[in-house]
Amino acid sequence: MYYDIDMALALQIFNEPYAQRVINIFDGISDGAQINSQLNDTVAVLISVNFWSNPENQKFSEISQLFEQNSLLDWTPEIPMYLCHGDADITIPYQNTVDTYNAFLILGSPPEIIILTTFECSDHYTGFVPYLESFMNAIMKLEGNK
Repeated sequence: MYYDIDMALALQIFNEPYAQRVINIFDGISDGAQINSQLNDTVAVLISVNFWSNPENQKFSEISQLFEQNSLLDWTPEIPMYLCHGDADITIPYQNTVDTYNAFLILGSPPEIIILTTFECSDHYTGFVPYLESFMNAIMKLEGNK
């Protein structure tokens, strides 16, 4: 979904040189690979410490509200859900998955269907093969239950 966000806000959320790039690269023409080639995959490098350390600051309220509107945590899974994450991931923090897991449990999802698998000492890249193995094992198990 597209939002008409104040570009001055983008300049405060992203570090340079990425702030200017973000303003220009999301143009509806560039594909994912083109966008990724212009950005950085490390959150601490991409995102301003001012936003990262205090996203609830009043000056960031617009973007925080949009994040809340786009949250995927307002439902309760009723069939098996497999959450997998490397605990050394700095691209997408591991804590995001832990928070998601806990939110689903708080919302009333049966604990036996929310499966959290942690790949010890794995980051966004080294966790990929263990993820594939875990995913295939889960699929095979589900297939065997038919």
